[in-house]
Amino acid sequence: MNPDVDSTAIWVQQKFNVPDSGRWRSETSFEIPYSQAQASSSSSAPALLVFECTPIADVEDDLERKYRVLDDYARFRDVLESLPEARYYSTSVVFVIWAEEDQQAMYNDMFETVSFLPCILAPC
Repeated sequence: MNPDVDSTAIWVQQKFNVPDSGRWRSETSFEIPYSQAQASSSSSAPALLVFECTPIADVEDDLERKYRVLDDYARFRDVLESLPEARYYSTSVVFVIWAEEDQQAMYNDMFETVSFLPCILAPC
């Protein structure tokens, strides 16, 4: 859970019936199988990835905001690298960003990375 914005994590957990609907893949990643038959498979890939970025709306220092975005970028890259190679469908990504409208451009590098990684998010 994000300690700064608990409400997002709580909403996601309630919406997707966490923890009863699946299992924790890691300390920060929860997976929900698309069917009960797939539930025992350890090589599944997500059809939907919900990625919550660290809040920057309340951070005054530009450098601190950039470091938070960079940390999110590294964390997102780690999530992508953990996806199994064998997939049967494309992974969709939903980003939850806690930033003022004029601060959202700081995430453009991460969004561009997603658009240039078709073999990570989609079957090749």
